[in-house]
Parts: sequence; C-alpha cells; structure tokens
Amino acid sequence: MRLDFHINITEIVPPPPVTFLAGSAPALSTTLVKARVFLSRSAQRVWIFQDYVEREVSGSASSRQKLKPICATRWAERHDSIIIFVTLLPAVVSTLEELQQENKQVEVATKAATLLNSVQKCTF
Repeated sequence: MRLDFHINITEIVPPPPVTFLAGSAPALSTTLVKARVFLSRSAQRVWIFQDYVEREVSGSASSRQKLKPICATRWAERHDSIIIFVTLLPAVVSTLEELQQENKQVEVATKAATLLNSVQKCTF
C-alpha cells in the first residue's frame, strides 16, 4: 500500500518578506562600496565625515565613526554594513554635498557629485 502526500510548503511556511526591490541590492552594494572607499581615501574627507557624524547623527549611532566594509561572503556582516550606512546616511550626504560644492579639485568634486546622485536615488 502506497500513500502519496502532496504538501505545498508555502502554505506551511510563508515566504520571507522582501527587503529590497529586485535588482536594487547590487546597486546598493556598489554605491555603498564606492562611497566608503571615496570617503576613506583622504584625511580631509575622513575629518569632514567624522565632523558631520558628530553633528548630525544622534544617540548610540554616533559612536560609529566609520562606514564598515561589505563582506562578499558573510551575509550577516553585509547586513551590518548596510545598517551602519543607512544610520550614517545624513553624514554621508552632507559630506558629499560639501565636497561637491567647496572642493577645488575638479576630480574630487565630480566624484562627490556622482556619488551624491547615486546615494540619493538608491532605494533602501
């Protein structure tokens, strides 16, 4: 005697909620990596960023002074990096705006403008 069972797993366990729109996660990761690298490659940029973190980010989040690198293999670490980035986003935007407007080096100002545009259009 053979018994056949047909169970639809989605009826038992609902699918997890979707955090990002399809296709936006790679863009977010790329933007985050580029912004972190750009802001950490110059002592002046680091100083401006830290100044904005102290002024604009309140609470326990202000103890974080740096953007965390994205780990390619550890999803929990990637999640932490994105949370830190979103928490420090007001400081990132302010820093990029200042670098775009007040920097005398054309290359730095252009890169800041490009990153600012990417950060402001990215969906979190």
